[in-house]
Amino acid sequence: MTEPLPPASPDALPTLSPVARVEGVSVPLIQPARPPARGGRARWAVALVATLIVVLVGGGLIAFAGAGAASVGPAYAPSDALFYADLRADLPGDQREQLGTFMAHFPGFADPSSLETKLDQALDKLVSKATGGTYSYTGNIQPWFGGQVAVAVGPDQSVVVVISVSDTAGLPTKLDQTSQDLAKQLGGTVAMTDHGGTTVYTISGATGVAGLPSLSFAITSDAIVIAKDPATVGAALDRKAGKTANLAGAAAFHDAVARLDADRLGTVFVDGTAVQALLGSMDNATSTCGSAGTLAALPTTMAGELQLQGGNVVIRDRATLPASAPSPAAASTSDLASHVPAGAIVYTEAHGFGDLWRTAATALVQNPCLSSLTGQLSTIEGLLGTKIPDAFGWVKDAGVVVTAPGGVPQGGLVATTSDAATGQARLTQVLTLLKLAKGQGGPDITTSDAPYAGTTITSVTVDLATSGTDAAMDGVPASVTIAYAFKGQMFVLGVGDAFVKAVLDTTAATSLASDGRYSSALSAAGGPTDSSVVYADLTAIRGLVEAQLPADQKATYTSDVQPYLAPFDRLITVGDDAAGSESATTIIFTR
Repeated sequence: MTEPLPPASPDALPTLSPVARVEGVSVPLIQPARPPARGGRARWAVALVATLIVVLVGGGLIAFAGAGAASVGPAYAPSDALFYADLRADLPGDQREQLGTFMAHFPGFADPSSLETKLDQALDKLVSKATGGTYSYTGNIQPWFGGQVAVAVGPDQSVVVVISVSDTAGLPTKLDQTSQDLAKQLGGTVAMTDHGGTTVYTISGATGVAGLPSLSFAITSDAIVIAKDPATVGAALDRKAGKTANLAGAAAFHDAVARLDADRLGTVFVDGTAVQALLGSMDNATSTCGSAGTLAALPTTMAGELQLQGGNVVIRDRATLPASAPSPAAASTSDLASHVPAGAIVYTEAHGFGDLWRTAATALVQNPCLSSLTGQLSTIEGLLGTKIPDAFGWVKDAGVVVTAPGGVPQGGLVATTSDAATGQARLTQVLTLLKLAKGQGGPDITTSDAPYAGTTITSVTVDLATSGTDAAMDGVPASVTIAYAFKGQMFVLGVGDAFVKAVLDTTAATSLASDGRYSSALSAAGGPTDSSVVYADLTAIRGLVEAQLPADQKATYTSDVQPYLAPFDRLITVGDDAAGSESATTIIFTR
């Protein structure tokens, strides 16, 4: 067993042992057997996770004085990085003020002047608890943390983590000793090597946590660079020194992030061209199944940003498409939401669904891997009376809706049509096809029509017991009924007829489109002229979940969890696509 760490003052770590300063030497850190500290090794496993949380999550909620500096991460990342992301806890631009507005929605943060103190206290508790009282955030992290964290994944799938440093005074000695303390707790060793005048520390051979890989890090004038081995850390140092190309100088990265707001809390970048090259190098990427064509349609670059605005969380992303990619749905104004009940808790909307289906189905039926099914596909097309890619050509905009009248979730599909008669004929043909399948061992299917609200609701009941399904199995009903109806140029389908009737009963005044919470969210995210919409009423969804909580859990939930979930009110994502690009804005609203 290893000896528990002695308590350390919050402002300093134990002094470095002289033997550990011998570079290039692996120093085993084995202590005499002593009674184990309660939860010693497990505590350090938690500490590793907690540190990550502090940096990636808690760090995003730390208020720093002054404007944020330029991002340090790209200078250490490879120029052909597949993926790059950073978090700017140094709060550039107006994000400090915006953070105060956002945090005011949560318990204990109503007074903006006490924001930093409250956050420091919360992070001190987190770090102290994770390390058994050995370290604190304000004493051991805040003095040197520059407020930026970046992660980059190279084409060889190596990962580099960069943590910015604001004050390196004494930091090498402190982190050197910390690495040894950690290795001692885990039964490992620490080795130090030199890379161009910079010491690279490596913790390896740890047995305290199963599967813990080796970990290397180096400290520079502006960052702590972390990777799985010394070679990867050294490569990052070389990029920073200008010896090899880095992401900061890559044209694709520069052009993608130039479209983002300079005052952002976080950045995500994906090099689609590099991803395509990686996938294309795999054995199955050039198989006869058409993977090469799929890869060619991947976006060339994708970039996104995270901000706080008006107390809300805002995420924007943009993808640049190659010339060979299918044209995205053009932005337009849809009236689909005017047919959906105002109480919808989830609503999605995709414009030009018929065209989207045609593109996807064409690629599917042309896939060489399906050549053996050509005969069956031709039979299906004969029964449908049309080619499979044209089967939904009658659909314009389509969406999925979930409502919860009386606290009971129900939902289905809604769509506007360009040719309702053709749609009705196609569905009739599908039912005929399904009934014919009964002779091949398929389920028994019955249909019935009933007049409602000036139209006809068709109900289709599938007897699952006749299909070989064990109807007595828990959770499997003996039968299921699907209902659908056409009214004017509107189509609706649901499980059972309750949802269908609710949609048919909806008027302009009682629709989701007239709901101020939905319409204001849509407008804030760039609608109503758009290409797609995803909307969720977080308050209503939370209410449904809370109603299902066991009685013995409600008190704890109400005091410890609900106050931190209640501020999140609505979520909306609005897509605004154009030729050669796809973009989206997501807003999480608070109240």
